[in-house]
Amino acid sequence: MELLRMGIDGLHEPGFQVSRPNGYPHYLFLLIKTPAVFIINNQEFKANRNSVIIYDINSPHHYYADQGHYINDWIHFHAYNGQEFFKNLHIPLNTLLRIYDDSFIYEMLKLIAHEYYSVNTKRQQTMNLLLQAMFVKLSEVISKEEAQIYTNPHYGNLIKLRKEIYSNPQMDWTVSLMAGKLNLCNAYLQKIYKETFGVSCIADVVNSRIEYAKEILAETTTPINKIASLCGYNNDVHFMRQFKKYVGVTPTDYRRHTYRA
Repeated sequence: MELLRMGIDGLHEPGFQVSRPNGYPHYLFLLIKTPAVFIINNQEFKANRNSVIIYDINSPHHYYADQGHYINDWIHFHAYNGQEFFKNLHIPLNTLLRIYDDSFIYEMLKLIAHEYYSVNTKRQQTMNLLLQAMFVKLSEVISKEEAQIYTNPHYGNLIKLRKEIYSNPQMDWTVSLMAGKLNLCNAYLQKIYKETFGVSCIADVVNSRIEYAKEILAETTTPINKIASLCGYNNDVHFMRQFKKYVGVTPTDYRRHTYRA
């Protein structure tokens, strides 16, 4: 895969339209950021904000702004054995795809653009690999097996919450605190968290603390009572009991078998 050129936040005046009957001799990726109308196989399709489309080689491009300005991100690229690549990822070409959790695309495009406008010695190789990774992530989002998870409009915020939990195991996490961060009621947060990650939010808090404790035990000589505090426990007895329940051995035994001086 080879990125040829790209643009971010391309702004076009109202009335903007594209008509390329023969398309391009390479692939075109679009992230649509404002409402637009796409004509595919003589049929009109409304494209909402955060829709994507990948045009095949030499496929017709027909689309126009649906009122107002038109904004998109775009990438022109070659893909050797592209048909097979996208088929294996179950990504249909010349098809509008609605992305409910668009955070991963924005992050990937940000990284790709950074390389594109840089003078880094490995920029082309880096861009190519990032572009390929972005399509792999896109395939996750649109796969039928995972559609229910990824089409949840709260998915992106749930990911952010989970990252915050694992980055701050010392915090006094409660259901109310977590629900408040997403402006959700307690019951609904618990429901969608379990549906998304396969574990309750409170159980995941415990998991984050245990994983952090295992890391400290294996890498340092920090006293057990200090580790308990660093992992959000009010006393070391509670910490030791919960650690043994989840890991099967005491913190001391775990350190004895894993500590790397």
